[in-house]
Amino acid sequence: VVLELKMQVEFVSQLDCRFQYILLIVIQEVG
Repeated sequence: VVLELKMQVEFVSQLDCRFQYILLIVIQEVG
């Protein structure tokens, strides 16, 4: 269970990083 939770946390943090990166690009495109 702990390993599964760790994997989920890793996945979410990776997703968050990508989302921030995409958001940055979108802001630059709009600006």
